[in-house]
Amino acid sequence: MPNLFRSWLRRVFAAQGGRCVSSRKRRTAKVFQPISRQIEVLETRSLLTPDVTALAPASGLVNGGASVVITGAGFSDANAVSFGILAAASYTINSDSQITAVAPPAYGNQPQTVDVTVGDPGGTSATSSADQFAYLAAPAPSVAALSPTSGPVAGGTSVTITGAGFTGATGVAFGMNAATSYTVNSDTQITAVAPAAYGNQAGAVDVTVTTGAGTSATSSADQFSY
Repeated sequence: MPNLFRSWLRRVFAAQGGRCVSSRKRRTAKVFQPISRQIEVLETRSLLTPDVTALAPASGLVNGGASVVITGAGFSDANAVSFGILAAASYTINSDSQITAVAPPAYGNQPQTVDVTVGDPGGTSATSSADQFAYLAAPAPSVAALSPTSGPVAGGTSVTITGAGFTGATGVAFGMNAATSYTVNSDTQITAVAPAAYGNQAGAVDVTVTTGAGTSATSSADQFSY
């Protein structure tokens, strides 16, 4: 019996061309790169710096606040966005190719052109004409309406001032007297508390707003009656 089995096995083996056939599936060997090569690849990636190719918009007022979309490449690991020498007020990494940043006030509050750069652990983007952001002079504030338009000579009336260019306001006046207090609600609205009338006398005065760009021109729209 053993001889018959060996004879049968020789015939099967010969029929397969001398190859040993196994019922097990062939396994594909995984080839790994040498560890030195992997380190080289990682080091190369870490040396890549971000690249800024466009800004939208490419300008804004010197008082800052413009939302700027920065387009380029290599933004995934960004840890800094700067407008010239000043850090962005805030920024959000939308993707590896896009960041949305809020421009800070211009350095010295002066009109100028600066480079917008993006930094990551590998370095900072190189500057070029594509990354330039122009800070424009802010227009002087303007007063369009008051509510209410009158109050007692003793002062104390809370007045809502509507207009434009109020961001960064440094003063609010009722005629010759500074407002007792004021709050800049937005670029178009201020709430101010009227001071006592000059000389405690009844009459109409102009309510003016002052910013770094100047003082609002007077008109019938800004008059407050004591």
